[in-house]
Amino acid sequence: MRASFLAGVQWAVDQTSPRWWTIAAFICAPITLLGLLVEHRAEPSMSADNALVAITFGLVIPALAFGTVSRVFPNRLDLALATVARHGADRRWSLLGAGGAIALTLAIASAVLAASTRLLGGSVTEHLLRDTITCAWIGALAGVAYAAWFLLGSAFGRRAGGRWWAWGADWLLGIGTGTLAIPWPRGHLRNLLGGAPVAHLAQPVSSGLLVVLVLLYVLVALLRTPR
Repeated sequence: MRASFLAGVQWAVDQTSPRWWTIAAFICAPITLLGLLVEHRAEPSMSADNALVAITFGLVIPALAFGTVSRVFPNRLDLALATVARHGADRRWSLLGAGGAIALTLAIASAVLAASTRLLGGSVTEHLLRDTITCAWIGALAGVAYAAWFLLGSAFGRRAGGRWWAWGADWLLGIGTGTLAIPWPRGHLRNLLGGAPVAHLAQPVSSGLLVVLVLLYVLVALLRTPR
């Protein structure tokens, strides 16, 4: 088990080189800054909040997670893990290792993106440090949630086309506030950022439900992957 887990971690590390993360940073940073500028011109007092919800959490973090998962798993999960399986590794444990590595790196990257958006877009107040820390942990949770969500999507379709459906479902259904938005990350993250809640759920309920959803995403992805 340990060897298979570590093989998955190494697989994810090998697929996402420092060059990959450098390119991702040069793409994500300008989009975030541009979103801040647009929101600042439209409504200066709410630019940080609007940019966080619409740009950082609505576009950049999901896109970064989608790209990272696609980089590590260009094909369906079981097919992509065939290489480690040929060396005797258990695919499910390898998937846990690779998924854990992806989730950790996305959590860090998303926390930095969220905190940077708050620092660059918000005014300097006595609550700046608290708000920045809050944005950072919500960003970390978003990175983990989208990593798990797109891993689940990657378990469907020969070339993991299911992750496109996953992105579409999160975008079209998660943007709402009714019960249809409950299974997707987007609405719960919006709630944690102070936006409209999903199905009138309180923020602690949304955060707890999001953790449960992550576990369910991973469980289904594991069950879809043969040993």
